Amino acid sequence: AENRVLNPAFLADDTRILELTHDLIRALRKMPKDGRPVTAYRVERLADYCVMKENGYLPSFISTSLSGFLDSYRDKKQLVLMQFTIAPEALYGSLGALLERYEKSEEAEVLLAPYQRMEITEKDLPAKLRAITDADGRAPAVYCEVYISGAMFSRRAMPEQAGPDRQRLYRVYEALNAHRTPAAADVKNYLRWKKNFQGRVLEMITEEGL
Repeated sequence: AENRVLNPAFLADDTRILELTHDLIRALRKMPKDGRPVTAYRVERLADYCVMKENGYLPSFISTSLSGFLDSYRDKKQLVLMQFTIAPEALYGSLGALLERYEKSEEAEVLLAPYQRMEITEKDLPAKLRAITDADGRAPAVYCEVYISGAMFSRRAMPEQAGPDRQRLYRVYEALNAHRTPAAADVKNYLRWKKNFQGRVLEMITEEGL
């Protein structure tokens, strides 16, 4: 509905993606912290938020901002306003400090590593945030406060023995980008690959001494 396109380059070389993920996690672990909790903000889509809430952990690397919320979000529908409190023990870091070139200094983005547990408390929308609107001019659907303690999701997904059928992976992206329903066999292959990939990332994050 928001005309976003999936990039098939991600499917072409997941080994390289895993190497980059490893380097990013290592960089986050080495970032200095001052020992105080950090307050940050994120706007999520309702459908994605519901998955996060049900699972109880961050499903991927996510970006938050120290700069608060905008007055409107014309590129999103069904907004969820999330205010994060990030404990010093959590795995996170400033994007500005991680990147050699950073063009969004006004957003002061903070990157959170995946598979950290989320403690979510939904609350009434504060009066000062009620004027925020989405792409359809509607008020936020949910406002919540989220605590990230640094505790990790403990279940490890077992790597699959058989490699994925790459052509089936590409067909899933092609179908979704064309707003078609992918074939069931292609979806099954994609979900198996995704579970394997997520399991390998989780192993990286929970690995001691990374």
